[in-house]
Amino acid sequence: EIQSIELPQDLLDAMRKRKEADEYKAKVETEAQARRVSLEILDQAASKMSDTTMTYLYLDALKKLAEGKSNKIIFPLELSHLASKLSGKMGASEKKMDYGNVVEGLIDAYREKQKEELDAEEAPAKEKKPAAKKKK
Repeated sequence: EIQSIELPQDLLDAMRKRKEADEYKAKVETEAQARRVSLEILDQAASKMSDTTMTYLYLDALKKLAEGKSNKIIFPLELSHLASKLSGKMGASEKKMDYGNVVEGLIDAYREKQKEELDAEEAPAKEKKPAAKKKK
């Protein structure tokens, strides 16, 4: 009669690795399924939004980007498309916008903000410098 069976260590390691691989596979599949469902819900919500809402969200995202402390700002290529959508919403009775001026205004505002931040950073450094003494 057999009371105990000891499997070789290599076989035990292989079985453990296979179990870990199966668990990892199940985890990845579950995460992928959750991601797919999340994207479907987002797609459904976005499809119900009007162009005006999407334009507002787009402009809000650009505003948040411009408020950052980065030293570069990249305007997406769709900015001109966004501007044309905005002008279409304004109606034909209003004068046409000069989008070059709009972009220049955004760039100028960004540069001014960067200058203010640099000035604010340099002000404490100037206060700490001791006054130069005159030699006799």
